[in-house]
Amino acid sequence: MFVDTSLQELLELPFIIPSAYGSFTNSCHDRNYGDFDTVRIVKQPGVDYTGAVVLEVRGNSMAPRYPERSCHVVRPVSDGNWQHALGVHAIALRSEMFIIKRIVNNVNGILRLKSDNNGDEMEITLGDINCMWKVGEATFMPAED
Repeated sequence: MFVDTSLQELLELPFIIPSAYGSFTNSCHDRNYGDFDTVRIVKQPGVDYTGAVVLEVRGNSMAPRYPERSCHVVRPVSDGNWQHALGVHAIALRSEMFIIKRIVNNVNGILRLKSDNNGDEMEITLGDINCMWKVGEATFMPAED
């Protein structure tokens, strides 16, 4: 089967690999990602890519949907909306820790986070967060082992 890709619009986004997590989270407030490599993705019609980057996942705590080396578009969540966040998010904590977890509960400023792979849970407060991104569509999925 042949798929005609000539009409697909490509978009170039900053590409954040695990070794760049530190500089990515340090610059999260000024959103200046000019020093990062970029990757081209197929732009989906009607989808907002404002402030989006592509993030490579490190670790398998969120497998099988978000396995090690998979890449996903992530979009910034403004701090005024953190209290409403649910679902999978990439979170830079003030302690300089960077995690990708599923927010399963978000009540009174306390977020309960869960790992998909092993069910481990942890809690953080909104005050622990430096920056947050909603994890979106995959741009690359590694082959299964």
